[in-house]
Amino acid sequence: MNNRKLKLFMFVVSVFTAIILINLTNVKADTLTVDNYKSFLEQTDVDALSEYNSLSKAEQQEVVDKISDPKTYDDSNFRETDSLIVDRSADAIKTSIGTKSLSIGKFAIVQYRVSLTYSFSSGRVRRIYNSAAYVTRNLSPVLKTNSLGKSTWISNGNAYLIARFSYNVGPIKGLSIRVGTFTSNFAVNGRGQVIQNYWLRS
Repeated sequence: MNNRKLKLFMFVVSVFTAIILINLTNVKADTLTVDNYKSFLEQTDVDALSEYNSLSKAEQQEVVDKISDPKTYDDSNFRETDSLIVDRSADAIKTSIGTKSLSIGKFAIVQYRVSLTYSFSSGRVRRIYNSAAYVTRNLSPVLKTNSLGKSTWISNGNAYLIARFSYNVGPIKGLSIRVGTFTSNFAVNGRGQVIQNYWLRS
């Protein structure tokens, strides 16, 4: 009797294991669709899901098509911007930010941000109070990216920041896997102006 129960138990386990393996295979084989991308956003970023739902059906389809296209992740498709986000003139303290982002139409799928908070006087940076380097958005299921660290310093009256991010794309059709790093080179002068904001991929 015990042997029969054991055999029955082992049979049930093997059936469930087979079902699980089949399902995993199907998930890996599936191409990205609007519906399963919405499910991905639902688990990743609910606000982004609302943003995605506001797009037209054609725009939604364009997003999923290009996420699965290796050419989308070429450096030429990324855009770099900088801005001043805090200006407390009485204290002569400012925060400047630099971003690198990848958008498909109106929908941003990847964004990196670096920032420096600093004091200045007589046209020179006197002190760095805070700095940051982080991934603010990653809505691509085929991209894994994280901050690897940063360093800051003051030289010749300017404040400098270097930050590094891991960057791993794939595998997707047409691209087995792409592994590398993004390096941000960011600098401001003592008048609160961004004098350097460029990113290199290696």
